[in-house]
Amino acid sequence: MRIHLHAALAAAALYLTAVPAFAEPITVQQAIDKAVAAAPSLDADRAAIDAARAARLQAGLKPNDSITVETENFVGTGYYSVLEQAEITASYN
Repeated sequence: MRIHLHAALAAAALYLTAVPAFAEPITVQQAIDKAVAAAPSLDADRAAIDAARAARLQAGLKPNDSITVETENFVGTGYYSVLEQAEITASYN
């Protein structure tokens, strides 16, 4: 009899602790939010989507302006000394 009483009390304790889990209904949106929060692979997917959006934005932009200056034959000896025969090329893109 004593074993049956202990078993009944243990079953009642388990039942009472499990009841609150079923007593709180949640909405579909709350279930989705919990599933999303528990899925770390979604963070990687979000990062990939952000990278694709950034690449699309960058593809639509014009390249940055640049200025290039090149010099040749400006230091040497004899005929090529100092700036005697220097060649300077400048470009703007």
